[in-house]
Amino acid sequence: MLKLRPEHTKHDNTRQIRKKNPSLIYKVSNLYTENIYIVVAVPTLPPVQPPLQCTVDVIFVVDESTSIGNESFEMMKSFLRQLVSRLDIDSGNTRVGLVTFSTSVGTVFNLTDHSSVASLQLAISSLVYRRGDTHTATALAYVRTTMMTSAAGDRPNVPNIVAVLTDGESTDPRATEVSMTFIMSNN
Repeated sequence: MLKLRPEHTKHDNTRQIRKKNPSLIYKVSNLYTENIYIVVAVPTLPPVQPPLQCTVDVIFVVDESTSIGNESFEMMKSFLRQLVSRLDIDSGNTRVGLVTFSTSVGTVFNLTDHSSVASLQLAISSLVYRRGDTHTATALAYVRTTMMTSAAGDRPNVPNIVAVLTDGESTDPRATEVSMTFIMSNN
């Protein structure tokens, strides 16, 4: 994993990413919010590629706290729309659920709510930025107890992927680590 420090300049970061990944072309956007440095690197993909054939349940946990900001939130939505276009959703092999969190946590959609890429992308586009505190631990506990259940569409004997999109500034970092440990041990 490439770690970048806030004191690097935008130009230095781009050079460092390309040096570490010479075979990949990245579209790199740098955002500065107070002292938080966020790098979003999205591989440049050809216009049309077949979906990756993989049986998996994916749950996206999307931070909508105040520290994210509207511009970054819109960037996360764009990234998710691109990402789901590459998943094998239309065949039913891949299921996707999405939870948003800030001060409170909520299911935007369960794993069985969308059976096509188009409907999933539309649902992602309709996400609304709400703001609040960053209760990452609460969100992960919610995923474990609510989303990773058969009632929410989780399939037994199918691997689960929980992808958290955040700026990394949890209100309670220790509780977040504990919640992550629980999710990883149950998967």
